[in-house]
Amino acid sequence: MVGGLLVAAAAVGTFAAAAQAGDGDGTAYLVAARDLPPGHTLRADDLATVELDLPVDQAQAAFSHADELVDAVTLGPVAGGELLQAGALALDGGTAPPSAELSFSVTLDRAVGGDLRPGERVDLLATYGVGDEAWTTTVLTDAVVLSAVAPTGMFASGDSTVVTLALPRRADVLAAAHAVDVGAVTVVRTTRADDEAPVGEHRPSPQPATELVPEPATP
Repeated sequence: MVGGLLVAAAAVGTFAAAAQAGDGDGTAYLVAARDLPPGHTLRADDLATVELDLPVDQAQAAFSHADELVDAVTLGPVAGGELLQAGALALDGGTAPPSAELSFSVTLDRAVGGDLRPGERVDLLATYGVGDEAWTTTVLTDAVVLSAVAPTGMFASGDSTVVTLALPRRADVLAAAHAVDVGAVTVVRTTRADDEAPVGEHRPSPQPATELVPEPATP
């Protein structure tokens, strides 16, 4: 994410230089038409174009057609005139009205270090049991993050975050509520995953029994 923001910052400088030059020799790329807050769903009127001559690595992360970005979600604040790049956006959106919302507290080491942004998509896993009897199952797939904030007041410990998800299916509500109450949940970010997450459960293979060798008889 930091790398993406640094690239965006560099691209903004390129945009400014190109705008001052005004030679019209670049390619038209999409920029923000105004300041945009985190978690904002892009509309056509949020987008503007400017001609830029970008290095190849920046050009590959930029966009030229508005239909590529309409309904994408900003993962952080975007300044007006800033080049819109893949690292700063949740491209698969998450704009459908949620049928249900669920909030729960989870430790940072089980929630991508707490680095979750509105509009990102996640899977929710739950582990039940302990030791050799523990098993893990997929509870939710493709849920949309609405917020992830540090708890306040007497519950503020500094090592957890309160995650609010939009559940994609009403049928997931009971399973998700049970998981966060009884199991040890893990939030897996899938915003940029290029394949479908496996749905099911994982149980460790049973360990082979250790053969007991009788001690030799004492004469």
